[in-house]
Parts: sequence; structure tokens; C-alpha cells
Amino acid sequence: MGRQIILSEEQKRNIQEMYGLVNEQTADGMTYSVVPINDKFRIYVKGGKYTKPTDAETAFGKGNAWVDYNTRQDAQKTISSIVNKPKKGGLEMIEMVNEQKPSGKYKAGGTKFCFFGSCRVDIKVIDTETSQIVTSKDAEGKDVKTLYSQVIKSLQDELKSKKITDVTLPTLEQLEDTSPK
Repeated sequence: MGRQIILSEEQKRNIQEMYGLVNEQTADGMTYSVVPINDKFRIYVKGGKYTKPTDAETAFGKGNAWVDYNTRQDAQKTISSIVNKPKKGGLEMIEMVNEQKPSGKYKAGGTKFCFFGSCRVDIKVIDTETSQIVTSKDAEGKDVKTLYSQVIKSLQDELKSKKITDVTLPTLEQLEDTSPK
């Protein structure tokens, strides 16, 4: 006989986001969704004066987040970063990691998540002048320390290839832990 697992709504959402199962997310009265457009994906919003789903660029004006994404997962990550305004993590964690360089052009931060022996590490590097994500790397597996090392190595290689050197990458301890408690 199987075991029943009881999860909070937040835990369910974290798992759904981790595996790309979320179609819509809501924050501040706006519902964000990912819509396939030809072979790309675009973010649409509904709420407020927009009673029908509307292209986010039309709703909010031109911006770095309102682009055509190559994958649904990339668009979903952007929505998650908008919707999940973390208390300690995400962009606020990026600020903490880079306190020693408040005028730096690039900032980095991310999350770690483990649930029933399955882990995920995500780290983003952001251009502070444009708010554009310069690169985002993630890895899934069983050991969070190994995943962290893989992601850091991958980020360092990509940053080096882009000739970006002014970035302080977060330590494993500085990543926001979004694991169910």
C-alpha cells in the first residue's frame, strides 16, 4: 500500500515550477501565462484593465523580460522571478551577494531545492543596467553540492566566453533554499 504525502500549496507550486507544470501564475492582480507563438514562447498577462490575455509588451511597454523565448521553461522562469518576490533570495539575494560591489554591472543569485532525494540548483547572472538575464544555469540530480559545482563551472565557462569578469557568484550557502520544510 502506498504512502500518502501531504504538501502545502507552496510546496506543490515549487514542485510544479521545478518540472515546468505551471501554466499560469498570479501576482498583484495580474495573471501571467506562456503562449506559444510559432516556434517561440511569449508572456501574456490578464487582469486590471486587460480583461483578455494581452501580450506583456503591449501591456507594460518594451522591456527585456517581454521577448520571444526559445523554450517554455525560459519564459516560465521569467514569470516565476516576477511572481515570486522572495523575502530572502532571488534579486534580494543577488544584492546581498554583491554588497561589496554596489556599482558592479553584473549581479548573481539563485536557489537550491531538494525533495525526496531529488535536487535542483539554479543560478542567474543579471546585467544591472538593463535588468536582462545574461545567463542562467541549472542542474538536477541527487547531491546538491555536486550540482552546485556543475552549475558554477558552467557559469564560469560561459562568462569567460562572453568576456564577463565583474561577477561575484554566490556560495552554496548564499543560495535561497526553496526546499519544503
